[in-house]
Amino acid sequence: MVGRMGMSEASGPLAGMLAQGPIEVRKVIIEVTESAPLTSLQRTVHQLQRFRDLGARVAIDDFGAGMSSLSYLAQLPFDIIKLDGELVQAATRDRRQASIVRAVCEVAHAFDAEVVAEFVETESMAERMTELGVHYLQGYLFGRPEAWQ
Repeated sequence: MVGRMGMSEASGPLAGMLAQGPIEVRKVIIEVTESAPLTSLQRTVHQLQRFRDLGARVAIDDFGAGMSSLSYLAQLPFDIIKLDGELVQAATRDRRQASIVRAVCEVAHAFDAEVVAEFVETESMAERMTELGVHYLQGYLFGRPEAWQ
Protein backbone atom coordinates (compact mmCIF):
# COMPACT_ATOMS: atom_id res chain seq x y z
CA MET A 1 0.00 0.00 0.00
CA VAL A 2 1.62 3.21 -1.19
CA GLY A 3 0.13 5.32 1.61
CA ARG A 4 2.28 3.54 4.19
CA MET A 5 5.56 4.05 2.33
CA GLY A 6 5.06 7.46 0.83
CA MET A 7 4.43 8.00 -2.84
CA SER A 8 7.89 9.28 -3.75
CA GLU A 9 9.66 6.38 -1.98
CA ALA A 10 7.53 3.75 -3.69
CA SER A 11 7.17 5.06 -7.21
CA GLY A 12 10.66 4.44 -8.61
CA PRO A 13 11.19 0.81 -7.58
CA LEU A 14 7.56 -0.09 -8.15
CA ALA A 15 7.47 1.44 -11.62
CA GLY A 16 10.64 -0.50 -12.46
CA MET A 17 9.06 -3.78 -11.33
CA LEU A 18 5.91 -3.08 -13.32
CA ALA A 19 7.85 -2.22 -16.45
CA GLN A 20 10.27 -5.17 -16.35
CA GLY A 21 8.99 -7.83 -14.02
CA PRO A 22 7.20 -11.09 -14.57
CA ILE A 23 4.15 -9.51 -12.94
CA GLU A 24 0.89 -9.38 -14.88
CA VAL A 25 0.54 -5.62 -14.59
CA ARG A 26 -3.19 -5.60 -15.31
CA LYS A 27 -3.66 -7.53 -12.04
CA VAL A 28 -1.77 -4.96 -9.95
CA ILE A 29 -3.77 -2.43 -7.95
CA ILE A 30 -1.89 0.41 -6.29
CA GLU A 31 -3.75 1.47 -3.14
CA VAL A 32 -3.37 5.02 -1.89
CA THR A 33 -5.03 5.71 1.42
CA GLU A 34 -7.49 8.57 1.24
CA SER A 35 -5.97 9.98 4.43
CA ALA A 36 -2.35 9.69 3.25
CA PRO A 37 -0.58 13.03 3.41
CA LEU A 38 0.01 14.26 -0.11
CA THR A 39 3.00 16.58 0.04
CA SER A 40 2.66 17.56 -3.59
CA LEU A 41 -0.63 16.90 -5.31
CA GLN A 42 0.89 17.55 -8.73
CA ARG A 43 3.70 15.03 -8.10
CA THR A 44 1.21 12.47 -6.76
CA VAL A 45 -1.02 12.84 -9.81
CA HIS A 46 2.01 12.38 -12.09
CA GLN A 47 3.19 9.26 -10.23
CA LEU A 48 -0.25 7.65 -10.13
CA GLN A 49 -0.73 8.34 -13.84
CA ARG A 50 2.66 6.73 -14.47
CA PHE A 51 1.45 3.53 -12.77
CA ARG A 52 -1.75 3.61 -14.83
CA ASP A 53 0.24 4.15 -18.02
CA LEU A 54 2.19 0.98 -17.19
CA GLY A 55 -1.09 -0.92 -16.93
CA ALA A 56 -1.69 -0.99 -13.15
CA ARG A 57 -4.93 0.22 -11.62
CA VAL A 58 -5.14 2.79 -8.81
CA ALA A 59 -7.47 2.51 -5.81
CA ILE A 60 -8.24 5.20 -3.27
CA ASP A 61 -8.44 3.20 -0.04
CA ASP A 62 -10.37 4.02 3.15
CA PHE A 63 -12.49 6.60 1.37
CA GLY A 64 -14.89 8.13 3.85
CA ALA A 65 -12.54 7.84 6.82
CA GLY A 66 -12.35 11.19 8.54
CA MET A 67 -13.05 14.27 6.47
CA SER A 68 -12.90 13.05 2.87
CA SER A 69 -12.45 15.59 0.16
CA LEU A 70 -14.37 15.10 -3.04
CA SER A 71 -11.92 17.49 -4.69
CA TYR A 72 -9.31 14.69 -4.55
CA LEU A 73 -11.54 12.60 -6.77
CA ALA A 74 -11.58 15.34 -9.38
CA GLN A 75 -7.78 15.61 -9.33
CA LEU A 76 -6.37 12.11 -8.74
CA PRO A 77 -6.28 9.48 -11.48
CA PHE A 78 -8.02 6.42 -10.05
CA ASP A 79 -9.92 3.32 -11.10
CA ILE A 80 -11.39 2.17 -7.78
CA ILE A 81 -12.76 3.75 -4.63
CA LYS A 82 -12.61 1.50 -1.57
CA LEU A 83 -15.15 2.68 0.99
CA ASP A 84 -13.94 2.72 4.57
CA GLY A 85 -15.45 -0.01 6.71
CA GLU A 86 -16.90 2.39 9.28
CA LEU A 87 -18.79 4.23 6.54
CA VAL A 88 -20.03 0.93 5.14
CA GLN A 89 -21.25 -0.23 8.54
CA ALA A 90 -22.87 3.13 9.33
CA ALA A 91 -24.63 3.17 5.94
CA THR A 92 -26.52 0.01 6.86
CA ARG A 93 -28.02 1.75 9.91
CA ASP A 94 -28.27 5.42 8.98
CA ARG A 95 -30.11 6.98 6.03
CA ARG A 96 -27.70 9.94 5.77
CA GLN A 97 -24.66 7.67 5.66
CA ALA A 98 -26.38 5.54 3.04
CA SER A 99 -26.94 8.68 0.98
CA ILE A 100 -23.21 9.38 1.11
CA VAL A 101 -22.42 5.87 -0.14
CA ARG A 102 -24.94 6.24 -2.96
CA ALA A 103 -23.46 9.64 -3.93
CA VAL A 104 -19.90 8.26 -3.96
CA CYS A 105 -21.11 5.42 -6.20
CA GLU A 106 -22.67 7.94 -8.58
CA VAL A 107 -19.45 9.99 -8.68
CA ALA A 108 -17.42 6.83 -9.33
CA HIS A 109 -19.78 5.87 -12.15
CA ALA A 110 -19.32 9.33 -13.71
CA PHE A 111 -15.54 8.75 -13.58
CA ASP A 112 -15.79 5.22 -15.05
CA ALA A 113 -14.51 3.83 -11.75
CA GLU A 114 -15.63 1.00 -9.51
CA VAL A 115 -16.56 1.00 -5.83
CA VAL A 116 -15.56 -1.61 -3.24
CA ALA A 117 -17.23 -1.78 0.19
CA GLU A 118 -14.87 -2.97 2.93
CA PHE A 119 -15.84 -4.74 6.18
CA VAL A 120 -18.95 -6.44 4.78
CA GLU A 121 -19.81 -8.97 7.48
CA THR A 122 -23.44 -9.99 6.94
CA GLU A 123 -25.82 -10.81 4.09
CA SER A 124 -27.91 -7.76 4.97
CA MET A 125 -24.85 -5.51 4.66
CA ALA A 126 -24.04 -7.07 1.30
CA GLU A 127 -27.60 -6.54 0.07
CA ARG A 128 -27.63 -2.92 1.25
CA MET A 129 -24.32 -2.08 -0.41
CA THR A 130 -25.53 -3.64 -3.66
CA GLU A 131 -28.75 -1.60 -3.46
CA LEU A 132 -26.68 1.57 -3.01
CA GLY A 133 -24.65 0.88 -6.16
CA VAL A 134 -21.45 -0.70 -4.82
CA HIS A 135 -19.74 -2.92 -7.41
CA TYR A 136 -17.66 -5.22 -5.19
CA LEU A 137 -17.83 -6.40 -1.59
CA GLN A 138 -14.97 -7.33 0.73
CA GLY A 139 -15.05 -8.62 4.30
CA TYR A 140 -15.52 -11.51 6.69
CA LEU A 141 -18.75 -12.54 5.00
CA PHE A 142 -16.57 -13.87 2.18
CA GLY A 143 -13.55 -15.07 4.15
CA ARG A 144 -10.91 -14.21 6.70
CA PRO A 145 -7.51 -12.79 5.72
CA GLU A 146 -4.92 -15.50 5.12
CA ALA A 147 -1.15 -15.42 5.11
CA TRP A 148 0.33 -15.14 1.63
CA GLN A 149 2.39 -18.13 0.63
